[in-house]
Amino acid sequence: MAGADPLRGDSLQVGYHDDPPMPCYDVPSTMLTPELLRTLMLPAAGDATPSRWLSAASGLVHAKGRLYVIADDAHHLFHVAFDVNRPHETASPLQAVRLLPGELPTAPKARKEAKPDLESVLLLPATAAAPEGRLLCLGSGGKANRRRALEMPLRNDGDVAADAVVVHDLTAFFSPLQAEFADLNIEGAFLSDSTLTLLQRGNKATVARSACLCFDADQWLGWLAGSRRRVPTLKAVHPLDFGQVAGVPLCPTDATLLADGYWVVTLVAEDTDDSVKDGHCVASALAVMTPEHELGALYRLQGNPKVEGVALANPGDDHALSLLLVTDADDPAQPSQLLRVDLPARQGIVAPHAVHSTAGASKSGR
Repeated sequence: MAGADPLRGDSLQVGYHDDPPMPCYDVPSTMLTPELLRTLMLPAAGDATPSRWLSAASGLVHAKGRLYVIADDAHHLFHVAFDVNRPHETASPLQAVRLLPGELPTAPKARKEAKPDLESVLLLPATAAAPEGRLLCLGSGGKANRRRALEMPLRNDGDVAADAVVVHDLTAFFSPLQAEFADLNIEGAFLSDSTLTLLQRGNKATVARSACLCFDADQWLGWLAGSRRRVPTLKAVHPLDFGQVAGVPLCPTDATLLADGYWVVTLVAEDTDDSVKDGHCVASALAVMTPEHELGALYRLQGNPKVEGVALANPGDDHALSLLLVTDADDPAQPSQLLRVDLPARQGIVAPHAVHSTAGASKSGR
């Protein structure tokens, strides 16, 4: 596959980009055109970012009539009211909730080194202590300052309990994973009834492979809550390979759960061989995965937006699969965007019922 552009025409060649002898197979691909709903603006005054907009959106949850957004270069969570029946409403800017103390440098290089790199946000099930559910933001795990999780309960009106943020040190969890993945970069997560799934994002480097990492959900949440001493261990690892565009592999940046074990993953072909260094976004796509972690369908995105967060626009609607996406252009001068795209109807793939919506969101969300 090296040097080829497999997305010319109406099919995509899929194989392992670091293993040329592996056979490839054809998967029909369709170009989808995302709709711009809004740019992610901030209030006129504030210290959450150096700009009046969010420029590095990296994760998304849709719940309780709100959008909850994380950015990989901020110490804050952002949220805004969202009416699925009035998706273009832009009057309300994002509101910032501080997660970590202190201020990040404004110089781009220094900010990249110091940032917590929050790449995934999950909606956790309700508990007695958090009857409205909780949000959990996860760092990418590759460096010491990126190995934290931030947990916060939600209030009845969907507001975030900013005075109850809990910081979890995930060093003991991430260290064994780095022994398995030299260029560790966890960019997406979703939670089902029994499994926590993390998405390792690869890149052009041979050692930086993409994979789906599965953990027992009860064990992982119990360890996070302090009721289990033993660090959760991997239940299964599923290699992921979505082919290449112009020699650059499509790699996962987020995912969200559908019904009956299906899930959808956002993909970006970023021209870099290092998880820290940015590169040109050659292509982006969406893939529908089966419960067996096999590729069911793949769709290219018109304009190649660097999509880094995904959530269902219409949880509970079995007749339409409309997705919300957030972007990170890797440029502080470019605001992140909220996009919407409708997946073509496919037999056997439906959106989850609303009753399931507290079981899993991802960097992704619901």
